[in-house]
Amino acid sequence: MRTNIINQNNTFTIIIPFMNMSGEEVLTCLNSLKNQTSKNFKVIFINNNSKRTKIEDFIKEVIKDSFVYSILHEPNPGVCKARNKGLSKLLSGWVLFLDIDDAISENYIHELNMMPLDQYAIYKPYYSYKMEGKEFLQTSETILKKSFDVGFSFFWRKESMKLFDENLTFNETLDFILSNNLHQLQIIFIDAIYHYYLQPKKKYEDTKEYLKKKHKNIKLIKAL
Repeated sequence: MRTNIINQNNTFTIIIPFMNMSGEEVLTCLNSLKNQTSKNFKVIFINNNSKRTKIEDFIKEVIKDSFVYSILHEPNPGVCKARNKGLSKLLSGWVLFLDIDDAISENYIHELNMMPLDQYAIYKPYYSYKMEGKEFLQTSETILKKSFDVGFSFFWRKESMKLFDENLTFNETLDFILSNNLHQLQIIFIDAIYHYYLQPKKKYEDTKEYLKKKHKNIKLIKAL
């Protein structure tokens, strides 16, 4: 059940890898973080062997002291390696993965603070949904069949998470969701749009075949 009391005790961490991006390409993401109406979150940026040496200075200049953040370095190229680097620095709390050329709604963290996250089991990843003013739980199998395009709109409990498969170069989100047994859990949903995916579509056929082999015993993967 939703509450009107803001729970500032929740810990939210946003992990954002970046490489070879221009200032113009990352500005929308940085501004969406700066403009959050609740500030009880931190961001871990991971420089994934970027060749653009001035991008870190640009990030620092834009952010200033608007929220808590750190910048790590992962010398081995690959978004999975970079995200795993960020995860290695966390022991607990809620985690969101965001690409640096995407953005989130300015009230995203505020809305999460309004949710009773402490009432749910530690092994339940979190994404919210509201229909006709009523909140409800569905099995995650139903959720995945109907709304699998939500991708990284999920906040995850760090304590229950497995790492990313560093062999993947695309569609790592799907593999991560399946590897973390999302198909066996219950998830909370809300229909508001908080996560804005700004990247163009890419080809994924090779990775699709890899995922089919890796998760061949999961019914959901057969729909790919």
